[in-house]
Amino acid sequence: MLGKLLVWSKAQMDGVNVKLGCVNLWNALFNTIELEKVIALKKNITLTDELDWDTRIVPDSDMLQLVIRNLISNAIKFTPLGGHISFKAKQIGSEYLLIILDNGIGMSTEKQADLFSLQA
Repeated sequence: MLGKLLVWSKAQMDGVNVKLGCVNLWNALFNTIELEKVIALKKNITLTDELDWDTRIVPDSDMLQLVIRNLISNAIKFTPLGGHISFKAKQIGSEYLLIILDNGIGMSTEKQADLFSLQA
């Protein structure tokens, strides 16, 4: 993980360098999911994955791991003790939608609307 952090920090200084490649979902995310499951257990949160691990996708593997780790970490942070988080993949045509659901506190509709706003 430290190595990934160093690569990420270098990319931040040099600019984004996307490296797309066909990867197996299992190879790309297994370690990330297993690590997050251990962290979730500390809050007595169940983290389940409902993924077809044979699925092949074309991401930047490092960016995919970073995004999924951040989303699951946030879900763990805002899910109450004893809660549940699930991670699913849904195929829509030739694309995959990766879905993380939790029973956490959520955010207001106003905050959701501002989430991707360029306003400060």
